[in-house]
Amino acid sequence: KQRLTALSQEMGGGGAARAATSGASTIAEMRMAAEQVSSQPEIFNITCRLAQVQTSKQGQSQPLYYMACQEPRPGSNLPCQKRVAEDGFCAACNRAGKAAPRMNIRCRF
Repeated sequence: KQRLTALSQEMGGGGAARAATSGASTIAEMRMAAEQVSSQPEIFNITCRLAQVQTSKQGQSQPLYYMACQEPRPGSNLPCQKRVAEDGFCAACNRAGKAAPRMNIRCRF
């Protein structure tokens, strides 16, 4: 018998509180909810099997993450999230600032 292993860990903070209150869902329920536009983020708890992670696209290696700008957008508290250069410079913000990894994973479940 095979065991399922959780890929995410609840580490505390704001996201963990929301995750604890959300109920279990199916992928079909999540897809239906994704089609509806909502101003509030939703967190889904789904138990499924990971079948494949795409690591190349059109024969070229596709990284699983990139470094994204974390500076606030003008007139907003939301981060920029645009890809930064190797030296940390963000062309969208026209400055070098904080950067953090942003996941860019394509999976098949």
